[in-house]
Amino acid sequence: MRPIREAAVQFLYCLHLEGEEKPQPSVDSAFWDSLLEQDEVKLAKARTKAILFIAQGREARLEKLEKHTESAIEQLRIDEKSESFRSALLRVLNLEQQLTKRLFTLNKDNQQTKHSDAIDLQAPIEAVFTTDRDLVASRKSCQQMAADFPTFKVALEPVFGAMNRLQRISDRFHTIKNPREFPSDNATKHLAADEARIEEIKSGATQMAAAVLENVEQLDGEIAKVVENFDPARLNPVDRAIMRLATWEMLHCSKVPNPVAINEAVAIAKRYSTSSSASFVNGVLDSINKAQASD
Repeated sequence: MRPIREAAVQFLYCLHLEGEEKPQPSVDSAFWDSLLEQDEVKLAKARTKAILFIAQGREARLEKLEKHTESAIEQLRIDEKSESFRSALLRVLNLEQQLTKRLFTLNKDNQQTKHSDAIDLQAPIEAVFTTDRDLVASRKSCQQMAADFPTFKVALEPVFGAMNRLQRISDRFHTIKNPREFPSDNATKHLAADEARIEEIKSGATQMAAAVLENVEQLDGEIAKVVENFDPARLNPVDRAIMRLATWEMLHCSKVPNPVAINEAVAIAKRYSTSSSASFVNGVLDSINKAQASD
């Protein structure tokens, strides 16, 4: 829960720097890209490692597909109606070769990340997934078209046998792309956990910040009751964000005990604000808590 509170405080502070009173798409996107950059890099590296591990041995399977497809196409040439089917088979080979290039690029970029975290792995990962998605569709289309050429069943069996072995790699790629769809898959549990954590922080903090902004007048009113000559504009913006968030939790989150909200706010102040902020935040929130208790 603390990472969510910390992200909410930072989001509120970011809005202050941008002069915004409400979250804006441009501010929102830039903020999350910056805040979660290291988490996203870690997740991308883990995905890359899994992709490259699963792709081991793919070249040997592809060589067999190329060999069997070349032979089948030669036999299909005697049937004038097979032109579109032959083109579909060649499209599969073309996409397989594209995927080989995508995997090579991903591996190269992954090697470079050992010397620099600035290398973006997201783009080559997405290129692998996009090409593989097209491949899956093309393989399926070829198998459906084969029903129109029953006399070539024997010639096509090794072709589709090789395709099915490559499809098993695609099936594993799908679990890497969508790990939370496969919660019992031990190989991708860590990816699902990292992905869920990023989404939880983003979603939870966005909701918290929005709730604070929606109730900001009420929250500032409660703070003003215990702070002499209170003026939000004169407060340290980090301290203000922390106190508003904690006050919102004390007033609107019955599942969070007031002492917990106060302790979390003090801990965040120690980490993100000035040396005197923790005691100031603690004093203000403690006074609000006591005022609540006496009402």
